[in-house]
Amino acid sequence: MTGKDQRSFKFWNELKRRNVPRVLAIYAGTAFIILEAADIIFPRWGFPDWTVDLVLYLLLVGAVITFVLSWIFDISPGGIVKTAPSKSPASVRKPIVSNIIIAVLIVVIGVLMYPKLFRNNDSPLGGSNRSSIAVLPLKIIGDDMELNFFASGLVESLTHMLSKVGNSNQSFSVIPPSEILEAITASEARKKFGVSLVISGSIQMDQNSSRLILNLIDAKTQNLIRSEKLDYSKEKNLIIQDEVISVMVSMLGLELESDTKALILLGGSTLNDANELYLTGRGILREGVETEKVIDDALDLFHSAIEQDSLFALAYAGMAQSYTMKYHFTLDAAWNDESLKYSRKAVELNDQDAYALMSLAASLVEKGAYEEALGYYEKSKEIDSTRANIFSELAYLYEMVGEMELAEQHNLKAIELDPDSHLTHYYLGGFYYARARFDEALLKFEKALEYAPGHLTIMHAIASCYYELEDFDDAVAIFEEILEQDSAQGRVLWNLGSTYYYQGDFEKAISSYQKGLRYTPQNYNLHGALGRAYLFSDKEALANESFQNAISIGHQDITCPDIKFATWFGLMGKKDSANFYLERLNPPGYPKDLDATTAYIIGELYLILDREIMAYRFIESALKRGYGWRDVRYSPLYRDLDHDEEFQEMLARAKKSKT
Repeated sequence: MTGKDQRSFKFWNELKRRNVPRVLAIYAGTAFIILEAADIIFPRWGFPDWTVDLVLYLLLVGAVITFVLSWIFDISPGGIVKTAPSKSPASVRKPIVSNIIIAVLIVVIGVLMYPKLFRNNDSPLGGSNRSSIAVLPLKIIGDDMELNFFASGLVESLTHMLSKVGNSNQSFSVIPPSEILEAITASEARKKFGVSLVISGSIQMDQNSSRLILNLIDAKTQNLIRSEKLDYSKEKNLIIQDEVISVMVSMLGLELESDTKALILLGGSTLNDANELYLTGRGILREGVETEKVIDDALDLFHSAIEQDSLFALAYAGMAQSYTMKYHFTLDAAWNDESLKYSRKAVELNDQDAYALMSLAASLVEKGAYEEALGYYEKSKEIDSTRANIFSELAYLYEMVGEMELAEQHNLKAIELDPDSHLTHYYLGGFYYARARFDEALLKFEKALEYAPGHLTIMHAIASCYYELEDFDDAVAIFEEILEQDSAQGRVLWNLGSTYYYQGDFEKAISSYQKGLRYTPQNYNLHGALGRAYLFSDKEALANESFQNAISIGHQDITCPDIKFATWFGLMGKKDSANFYLERLNPPGYPKDLDATTAYIIGELYLILDREIMAYRFIESALKRGYGWRDVRYSPLYRDLDHDEEFQEMLARAKKSKT
């Protein structure tokens, strides 16, 4: 052994004699616990990110002090004493097992401390694969409901801004805010959306100040990467979005370039009050619209924001979206006109806002201006070709103009862009359903339900597929499951009643129809369906009363077609009145000149009026084109025709032609 090795060995033995390794190991373990606690607790207490680093530096200084003190002093039963000089090598020899334990302990502590001592200050977006980020709803400190709406709108706005940043440099993608409507953990976000990073946080606000805390979390390890606290005073601004988005980008290890910053802030407002009103309105819409009053509340906020800042393009876009929702809620075309007006203003102020362009295009579609709408959709796609909903809405437009192949292609593209969205699968399922491709529709609706468990609208769509596929038992089971969660679903009650009707359970059909009428008392179709259930359960007086209700309501609605009145009068046995409406309808003599649905309905009317020859001609035409088979198989209207040779021959021809 060389002299140098002997000196090193002697120094190591002296360290052990003075218990320095043992003390440092205990110190390192304690320091690790303190550092882990600070890493978890400090962000929750609102301490800035640098405070954790400060604790680390203090612990490193403490390690040096501990080394010096443990060399000089020792702990004995009598207290802390100065370490005695070495007497002989033999007297200080310690068991080999003790040395091994100390060595293992030092290695373990070193491994645990390494990530803390040598933090990677590079961007969390490292790696060859493009990172994906989920921005979770903010935790509300306090019980202010309006703050909840504001926070929801803020998250939506920041998510859109962050998405634009990611698109500008192709470094990351962001889960759309429409996909994250409830509080979830980072682990749940990773499982549901496959994200690598999560941004969460909390917000607290009073009359004079506000505090926003943002946390960047590794979704895989659940480790906190960075945390920032932003405090604002009323005089400065409660929440400055451009500063917040700059902080979020910085947390990702990136810099917000001036061009990108100008793009994401285009169409906004620099006025605090206007911005706060706008964000609260966005939050109201994002939290879900169940009544028309909710839409009106959002409209009031957007209108007030525009009064504060007449050039606030985003507020005009909010007005447009609200009026579109109001139109779909009431089917009053006047609201679509309002949406069109505000959409045009929003685009005039900011023609780089993809959502404003889409809103304008959607309003134009409702007006039948498909070519102009297509231009705005294409422009929104040029601005942001990563938005799945642009392709979904384009698919609907192509469906409206009869371009079914393009419609299907755009729906598939939407799924490619956002495969984890329930909406993209739901829209494609709806496309298949409208094309009577019920097996394919069912698969897509079931896929959509995987991403949105318990979604009542999707469950309704699945039940409707089972209904069309004549799997009535499964349809009934799902309809009833929906009603257990929301008994006020008028359309579901109607469909459940129709399913019972085809099963021949007229009493249950009557009960479901009656419950449905509580929520839609002016639905003439539902009154007519109730009349049929009464009629085939031998309750003629009640049937006639229901048919008369349908007729009275239908007369008040200019959209009610003559074929409806003819059918109701025919089922009541009033053939003169039925023939009057049939003659006024003036159907063509050749059923092939009609679509399959209309041909079948007219054929059924002829059957009710005992005009079998005409009835069979029209029904056969519809059946050959695939419409009406469920009624022929299950409707009680046909139960007396099992032994009618002419009817059976007609069915055989239709089946042969269909196959």
